[in-house]
Amino acid sequence: MTWPGGDAAFELGAAAMKWIDKIRNPPSRIDKLEIKTGQKVLFVGLRDPPFERRSRHAAPRSWRAEPSALTRSSSRPTSETTWIDWSRC
Repeated sequence: MTWPGGDAAFELGAAAMKWIDKIRNPPSRIDKLEIKTGQKVLFVGLRDPPFERRSRHAAPRSWRAEPSALTRSSSRPTSETTWIDWSRC
């Protein structure tokens, strides 16, 4: 590695290949949120259409709702549903 103070070298050891793989192939947001295929997911306040499309591919039974809609009992998901609240982000 080169920087203004000169060159620097680091011994990464046996974990080097693991680090390279993690840097080159970072986990997606779907992976970070641990959304699994077939899972029921409710996204509250989600305003990211590209992410919504990708999440529907991973979890086709997912849906989006605004926080105000959750006050109506017909909009409430069952206990089998994972809630992801984007309205507070």
